[in-house]
Amino acid sequence: ERSFVMEKYKVLPVKIDESIVEKKPLVISSIEDCYVINGDEVSGSNQLRDSNFGASEVLQFKGDSKNGKLFRKVFIKFDLSGLVGEPVKRVSLRLYGVSAQGAENTDAFLYETDAEAWNEKEITFNNAPEEGKLITVAKAGKSHNFWDISDYVTEKLAEGKKIVSFVLIGDEKEPFHVQFASSRHGTEYGPSLVVSYSENGFLTQIATNTSAGEVWERAAKMVEEWADDWYDVLQRGD
Repeated sequence: ERSFVMEKYKVLPVKIDESIVEKKPLVISSIEDCYVINGDEVSGSNQLRDSNFGASEVLQFKGDSKNGKLFRKVFIKFDLSGLVGEPVKRVSLRLYGVSAQGAENTDAFLYETDAEAWNEKEITFNNAPEEGKLITVAKAGKSHNFWDISDYVTEKLAEGKKIVSFVLIGDEKEPFHVQFASSRHGTEYGPSLVVSYSENGFLTQIATNTSAGEVWERAAKMVEEWADDWYDVLQRGD
């Protein structure tokens, strides 16, 4: 019945005002990413401190409640060249968790680190650069995870910086373990920066703290509510 009523009305072409249309978010993939492991002399795993995991398909982010010696840190690097001159409103670091254990209440601290002091083919726990200032903190778990780094990126762009890197660190003595997809999984699941150009757009409002499934659920609900409203209007003849 609804489709019959809707068919009586024709949609006229409308000229879109480009100045008020929200630009689609830009997704920037990481140029390098890796994780490092602290070893334990007691268990004989201390050789892991000099091991490199740059070719791994997952980024191990882990604590160790037993002795705090086998925890993992994640390093990620991005090129901001494509953002120079753009009126950026929001930037979120996105990591896709393919599995997670005990991470619901674990804080994942994001620090800046020297981008020139490491590369994914050579970095180990022993030669990794120290973390710099704390940028932000968020919970980490399975599916999409986001850290709002808008102010940090804006600051770096103003300084003329094009390459930035981060290290993700949790409480080394907490029993959590998250595996993030590395850049080997491509743009869809690999580490990325999601850049929005509007503060009030649909994606900006709900996508930064929800999973992809939840975003589409909300979108579908909004469309359904819109259709119901129009159906009521047409039935009344307004």
